[in-house]
Order: sequence, then C-alpha cells, then structure tokens
Amino acid sequence: MARMTDTEALMWTVEHDPVLRSDFCNLTVVEGEIDLERLRANLARIVQVIPRLGQRVVEAPVRIAAPEWQTVPDFDLDDHLEIVDLDAPGDDATMLEV
Repeated sequence: MARMTDTEALMWTVEHDPVLRSDFCNLTVVEGEIDLERLRANLARIVQVIPRLGQRVVEAPVRIAAPEWQTVPDFDLDDHLEIVDLDAPGDDATMLEV
C-alpha cells in the first residue's frame, strides 16, 4: 500500500462534501455492434498500465495519517461497466430517460 500524497488526501477529504465532490460517469454512445470482449480487453490493459485504476482508498485508523491506496486483489472490470441497449427509437431522448 502507498500513502496518498498531501494533494490526494486533500481531494479525498473534499469528496466527502456533497457540494464539492466531483462525481462523474462516462457515457459512450456507439452506433451499431460493439465487440464487448475487445472493449473489456482494452480496458483491462488500461488498468494494467495505470494501476491506480485498480486500487481503492483505505482510511487510516482514527484518521491519524493520510489514507492509503490498496490494490484490489479481486478487481472485476465488469463491476464498473454497464452495457445498455436502447429501445427504439434509440434517440437522445430515449437515452436520457435511461
């Protein structure tokens, strides 16, 4: 495990405030078929290249030190992906409803 830098620890603390946190999601719109196994393989390779993506934060007891980054031994990419097929007409309005 590696301790967070001071900047990371500050940002982690700020994330606890619902007004200041920066939740995000990635929405990728694909027209036509997509090779899901190829997508998963590419994303898995990215997690290998950027190990932080496969880690979680572990708080120090009683917050006496900065939190640590811990590699998730059983990291499952599918826990972080949701593949959705839109019903017809499959337009932007339908997508936003989902």
